[in-house]
Amino acid sequence: MAIGALGFINGALSFVGKVNNDKQGNKLFSNGRKERWCADFVTYHLKKAGITWLGSPAVSTLRSQAISKGKYMRTENMNEKAKSLFIAKNVKPGDIMIEKRNGKSHTGIVTSVNTKTGSFTTVEGNSGDKVAKRSYQSNSKTLSGFIKMFR
Repeated sequence: MAIGALGFINGALSFVGKVNNDKQGNKLFSNGRKERWCADFVTYHLKKAGITWLGSPAVSTLRSQAISKGKYMRTENMNEKAKSLFIAKNVKPGDIMIEKRNGKSHTGIVTSVNTKTGSFTTVEGNSGDKVAKRSYQSNSKTLSGFIKMFR
């Protein structure tokens, strides 16, 4: 059964502070694979929400899938003011954040957006090898874009 954005977010938030190992029982994200597991975390919660068009252990594949469905909102190469306005108006809780830095990608689930400044918060797997909440400013240089969900 499909759940909405709030159920999707709350399900992900219920794992905050837990690490991805057998002792915590969170190997379900990466199925025991030895890899970065941020995309596995997002995919796990997408499946729990009944979303079948998106999901992969690779951030680049999540991005490609969203592009092919017309659901990717690119923010890279926007100037600071344009990016702030874009995020404030277009990004919603439940969307998926994509970032890239030093050739590595990362992803997380947007939990809130400040509609005045474009700053936002996420819940992410593999953030310091655990599930964590993080805050971002709209001018983050590592931010690549967002995947539209639940609309």
